[in-house]
Amino acid sequence: AATLAYGRKYLSDGVAEDAALLETEFKPTPLWTLFARAETIASNELMPGHDVRRAGAVSLGLVRDFRVADGFKLGLGGLYAFNFTPASATAPYGDNPRGAMAFVRLLTD
Repeated sequence: AATLAYGRKYLSDGVAEDAALLETEFKPTPLWTLFARAETIASNELMPGHDVRRAGAVSLGLVRDFRVADGFKLGLGGLYAFNFTPASATAPYGDNPRGAMAFVRLLTD
């Protein structure tokens, strides 16, 4: 599966802000799912001031499903994100912003 999305918002002062994302998943086996997401945004709300600045992220992750009952699977997963911020955001976010997340999901089939 894959999704490509794009949006544009026009502010009352005529400034345009854009956002886009691409995400995809790959299931090499019925119990494993690999996924990736890339996103970017241009906004004047990222930092103080009224300049439109761009930021983005690339996330990579995987989920391992376990059959727990008839019709139910429990998934354990995680992802790691590489974040890209404007140079002026170095102070609040650091030189090398990264993120990680673990999660649990319950699926019915």
